[in-house]
Amino acid sequence: MRQEALILVGSVALLSTIYLWADRATVDVGDLHRAPGDPASERVAVLRDAPPVPRNGSYVRSGIDADGTIHVTQWIRSRRGIHGLTIALPIASSGTSPAASDLRLVDGTGGDQRPVGPVGSSPAVVSFLVPVHVVRLSYVLTGTVTVSPSAPGRALADPVSLEVDPSTGARGPRTVEVTGTHVLNLACGSEAGTELEPCGRPGSDGWSTTLRATEHDRVVAQLDFGP
Repeated sequence: MRQEALILVGSVALLSTIYLWADRATVDVGDLHRAPGDPASERVAVLRDAPPVPRNGSYVRSGIDADGTIHVTQWIRSRRGIHGLTIALPIASSGTSPAASDLRLVDGTGGDQRPVGPVGSSPAVVSFLVPVHVVRLSYVLTGTVTVSPSAPGRALADPVSLEVDPSTGARGPRTVEVTGTHVLNLACGSEAGTELEPCGRPGSDGWSTTLRATEHDRVVAQLDFGP
């Protein structure tokens, strides 16, 4: 009986070890929802409050201030691993001069925030020593808001974020959330074209839209700054 009890205890311990190993393997691939008490989870606590980022895609959250300044946070996930990022200014609409500042990046390995080089006429290229599975990029975007000459108080924010391409190749699905009391709605269109069509849905703090990898790549926010 005692031998059977020892075997049972040993089996439970072995199963517990396998379970813990499997759980930590999940942590290593950049899962945002890490086990409480895991030291690794404390190093990436900044990622734990992320929105529902697609496993092979991205989530963009752009908050627009009353002066047209846009505070952007982008999360990117890839199960295959990301070796690097290319960060560029999108093609600007007529009459705007987009500029990005205070670019900072955190990856799923738990490192500190690190600054990213300037994004101008040439894109910024970020390389990782080892592939990462979760990346968060934050920055401030200015010069993208155009005030309507015919409708008082109305304006367009185009674009609402930078173009961020991971080294994994084709883009995955992308959710774009634009927040702020001045946001009226969103419109989407082709990068190369000029025609826009309504897209997205309203939320408590603004509007959001989810784009498939093959869908529109340009998201524009209509704003009402009012009298």
